Amino acid sequence: MARWGENNISDGLICVSSNGWTDSKLALEWLTKDFNATTCEKAAGWQCLLLLDGHNSHHSLMFLEYANENNIIIFGYPSHCTHALQDLNIVCFTKIKDKWKKVIHEFEQQYQHKVWKGNFTKLFGQANKSTFDPETIKAALQVTGMHLFNNKVITTQ
Repeated sequence: MARWGENNISDGLICVSSNGWTDSKLALEWLTKDFNATTCEKAAGWQCLLLLDGHNSHHSLMFLEYANENNIIIFGYPSHCTHALQDLNIVCFTKIKDKWKKVIHEFEQQYQHKVWKGNFTKLFGQANKSTFDPETIKAALQVTGMHLFNNKVITTQ
């Protein structure tokens, strides 16, 4: 399992569960070690909005308490609506699938063998880094009707 983490150029959090599925423990680990660790400093005291689907691991008491204690607002998409509302599904995941196919094709052409555990995170990191850029994320939010906060809209006049 340690080899999966080698060359992790996008610093993705790699976790495992006994059954291979995400659970409340892994969700909390992601919230604390990944989301909050990477957004807290950038938020500079402001609240962070975290948009989530309705998976039960996102709504455990420990998850919600941690979010509340750390200035994270949880917004859950309505059931059976993420295909239409979730920005990641509509824009980002489509783009990363295309980038991932391209990275795999280029790797296999160059090295004449398939992607394996030892180089997966490096190669997937290339697709990830070229997908999740500010322009793509802003476009995803706009397509789904979410807009970034602009405190200059209301003036003192």
